[in-house]
Amino acid sequence: MDPERVKRIAAAREKSRASAAAMTDEEDAELTAAALSDPDNPPFDEHWFRNASSCPTSGLPNIATCAG
Repeated sequence: MDPERVKRIAAAREKSRASAAAMTDEEDAELTAAALSDPDNPPFDEHWFRNASSCPTSGLPNIATCAG
């Protein structure tokens, strides 16, 4: 994979983590309530994570290779 793309992806992940860490409890509750109210796109729950297939993230593989 292009080294510049790897750097951009890493920077985006860090920005996302920082944003989530800065979120207040009130903001989190508001977002969670919105997600719970959408029947077409419910948030992931513990059951989903337990049953999700494992996909390696090192090297950022093509997502199609992780399906299944």
